[in-house]
Amino acid sequence: LLTAHRSGAIGGLAGQTDLVWDAAGDLREEVGEAMFKRGATWDVRLALAVLEATAGCGDELWDAYRRFLPLPHELSSPVCLPAELLAE
Repeated sequence: LLTAHRSGAIGGLAGQTDLVWDAAGDLREEVGEAMFKRGATWDVRLALAVLEATAGCGDELWDAYRRFLPLPHELSSPVCLPAELLAE
């Protein structure tokens, strides 16, 4: 179970990938004023937590949930496609 406090602190993650850690800091900590001004609101951080959980930083529930998600090539958003497919 992932939770988001209005302070931006996320609960329920088992860990984080280095990429998200570098970009957003520790999702389990409150958002400071500087990060908030950069767009680190609770909803954005919760979305990052769902990404992290389905990337292997969650528990067995999230590992099972990940199997229900569409593969990147099945998504309709061009932003999700690899660069070599964007021209199509």
